[in-house]
Amino acid sequence: MNIRELLFPKQINDKLIDALMQQIDEHKASLEDNIFFKSAMNVGYAYVTNVETNEIIWINDRLRNRIGNVVGKQCYEMFQNFDEPCTFCTNDELLYNGVGATKTWVHYNTMLEELLLVTDTLLEYTNGKKILYRFEISIPLTQQITKILQVCQTHKLISKP
Repeated sequence: MNIRELLFPKQINDKLIDALMQQIDEHKASLEDNIFFKSAMNVGYAYVTNVETNEIIWINDRLRNRIGNVVGKQCYEMFQNFDEPCTFCTNDELLYNGVGATKTWVHYNTMLEELLLVTDTLLEYTNGKKILYRFEISIPLTQQITKILQVCQTHKLISKP
């Protein structure tokens, strides 16, 4: 079983993508009204951007509570505090691999001050015009790693720094 299957069981992933595409059709940040999204999408930080423009289309409640409502702004400015697209952006890799492609990676976000397990997925939606979106969900790892280190230290599996 790979990371994608662990984070997105097949039956949930299809529902997420179907619901996301339905909401993107209206091109507004109204996913909060969908009960499925309220429960499934607040495990970590999640957002959707337009791949061509880097415009933030939607963010989940957990991310909104952390950084405010940034819908309509540029992802690299709001999530990384950069003036231009990130050098580590996965858009090019996702585009190369095609619609449905995923990239799972670990990233330390200096704005959030958290180590994150990140899964990006390239989505396509056509409603008269083909639009590509990047759906990203990031699971914070910092607290879990700290707990693991504490347990290891308690049981003398590793020494304290």
